[in-house]
Amino acid sequence: MEQVQSEAQKLADTFPDAKEHIEVKREECSETWTELIEKSQLRKEKLAQAEQLQAYFDEYRDLMAWINEMLAIITSPDLARDVEGAEALIVKIKENQNEVDARQELFERFYKTGRKLISDEHFLAYEVEEKIKTLEQRKKLLDTTLKNRREIYELNLDTQLFLREAKILENWIVAREPILKYEDLGESIPHVEELILKHEDFEKTVNAQEEKVMALKRITLLEQLFKKQKEEEEAARRAEKERLGKNKKFEINLLLLVEIKN
Repeated sequence: MEQVQSEAQKLADTFPDAKEHIEVKREECSETWTELIEKSQLRKEKLAQAEQLQAYFDEYRDLMAWINEMLAIITSPDLARDVEGAEALIVKIKENQNEVDARQELFERFYKTGRKLISDEHFLAYEVEEKIKTLEQRKKLLDTTLKNRREIYELNLDTQLFLREAKILENWIVAREPILKYEDLGESIPHVEELILKHEDFEKTVNAQEEKVMALKRITLLEQLFKKQKEEEEAARRAEKERLGKNKKFEINLLLLVEIKN
């Protein structure tokens, strides 16, 4: 551009009559050059933003894929039917919780980066905000599912422990059935009073087992709770499948938008 300016000056000196026309052309050339430089710089900035955004979206896809994988792992087991199995489920859900906790910093960094892009008025700030909202919703679902599953597993362990005691109770009842069938009602007042005292002791023993009998009712409540949890998890899976279908179409449109703006 400096060479063009120099040549223009020489021409103006050589042809004084055309100096005004040459000056106009020189100014037009200078303005065009400046505009070209500005557009070039703007495109460079947008390309850098697009590159940054693609890296951000790649991280988003990785985090979403990890959430979906964890949800699949967490929601796959059925309730255990014995104490050992119930204990194993609690150990596993604690391991899942530790893995989720270990990833928390990645999520916080993702949110922080996204909010900075928004505050810097990135030309696709709206899409960044949508990604943050979606990820926050899925992470909340993951945390809630973990919490609910752990509570159900702990309740199941409690129930299985009671059931084990209930089996002992069943054997205890069978062993004492002959007492209720005993037809001796006593042959004298002292004998009758002795039988009454024995029966009262028997009733106290039966009442002491009442808590174990309640375990049978807990089974129904636990199964109802687990059924509700499974239904909520299935509804979340269907919603995610629908969201992914919409998101695929959105990302295609987003790529077209980036190309148009660049």
